[in-house]
Amino acid sequence: MPAVGMDGIDPAGLPASVPEPVRASIIAAADAWAALPHPRLRSLVLFGSVARGQSTARSDVDLLVVADGFPRSLAARRRPLLEAWSRARADPGLPAVEWNLVTKSPDEARHRSPLYLDMVEDGILLIDRGDFFRNVLDAMRERMRQLGSRRVYLEDGSWYWDLKPDFRFGELWRYDRRAPDGAGLPGRRGRGPVTSARMGRQYVEEAASRVELVRLAVERGLWATVVREAQESVELFLKGALRLAAVEPARTHDVAALLRREATRFPEWFRAEVDHLAAISTEMAGDRGIAFCGDERQHLGPRDLFDRADAERAAGHLEYVAGLCARLLDAADD
Repeated sequence: MPAVGMDGIDPAGLPASVPEPVRASIIAAADAWAALPHPRLRSLVLFGSVARGQSTARSDVDLLVVADGFPRSLAARRRPLLEAWSRARADPGLPAVEWNLVTKSPDEARHRSPLYLDMVEDGILLIDRGDFFRNVLDAMRERMRQLGSRRVYLEDGSWYWDLKPDFRFGELWRYDRRAPDGAGLPGRRGRGPVTSARMGRQYVEEAASRVELVRLAVERGLWATVVREAQESVELFLKGALRLAAVEPARTHDVAALLRREATRFPEWFRAEVDHLAAISTEMAGDRGIAFCGDERQHLGPRDLFDRADAERAAGHLEYVAGLCARLLDAADD
């Protein structure tokens, strides 16, 4: 990580891999945000493809913004930041930028998060008053060393995190080794100790809440909606299953390769279903794009591309995956 500023960015501290004109925009935005009296910026961290030097012209700029005085509403947190950026962009030399802003209060930022895994290796501290976030990442780095956490690359160039290589299914563990009982996952609504079961539970329960919506869409004949919502739910279920097994999934929609690679982490009965689950993941991820946007080359909308048979097949896949993941969640709680 380069040297950081207290109240703005030292341009010399940004690595050469951060290209122009995005480089100039990051500096201008950071200076504008650091000058705001409210919220009071504590830390600004660049992460994602721009920080790794792998961005394209279509890449968002991912930034973690830690500030005192943030309201509870995420929209209200972003508003003054984007307004300050709009004023800074009055300079005609600055291009339009798609900011992906992750906002946290200092209390939220202190709790270690899967979001920080890549930051430990790739993040760039742009502003860090009092070394606040450097200390957070140092603590995260030490805990990862204790757990043996490692980043594992797949053949397609994506990667995932093996958070605890000696993990046994049902085992409880924490990012925050000495966290008090009330310490939670990062975010405004996190509660409870950071354990593998709790991380996975959030994904599985969110996916389960959508199953009834898919059933309703089937009843109403909304075939493309069924395919789209079923795919998202299956993805959540399978990523939840992986998190139950102390694996932080790759940032891809299809987790087939990861399921097969880490199958031995699961109970034997679930392991026996992994090939079928992987096939469902690949099939449904392949339909994801056209279920959202249709086939633009042929000027066909999503409703033109799917029929009742497609929808019933997707809904059937979802019901199958939901049943297995509900059983897996019960096994993790035993």
